[in-house]
Amino acid sequence: MIDQPNRILYGYGNTVNNTDPANRHRVIKFRLPRLEDGELVTLKPEDALEDYLIEDVSGFSFNPIGQGLYVYKDKLYMPTGLGRYETPSLLYVWDLLGKSMEVIDLAPCTAGELEDISRYRGRFILQGQEGLFLVKRLK
Repeated sequence: MIDQPNRILYGYGNTVNNTDPANRHRVIKFRLPRLEDGELVTLKPEDALEDYLIEDVSGFSFNPIGQGLYVYKDKLYMPTGLGRYETPSLLYVWDLLGKSMEVIDLAPCTAGELEDISRYRGRFILQGQEGLFLVKRLK
């Protein structure tokens, strides 16, 4: 994911997989390479500005079925879930600076799987299998 205003490149991923209870979620942060860095830039672990596991720095435990991600104003937006009781549709909002998590339950709004989130004309748009949704609560 690219945080264009801050010229930051974020990586996010599982340490194992979505179905393993031992799974953790890594966030790694790099300076966004510049054009003068060349056509091919290889980022190495020592180039990371930050590299941590969400669970380790926050104590927050979660195992989402990850889909699309979006960075906006130092927050990582993660729509997850399959719209089922055991895998509800949730929006996790990870504060990249404060290292804290907010959970927004979207189950009352949709019974479908959430796929992605972005912004368009100043509003958050959430993509689900049932269609696109305008998210009014987020700023």
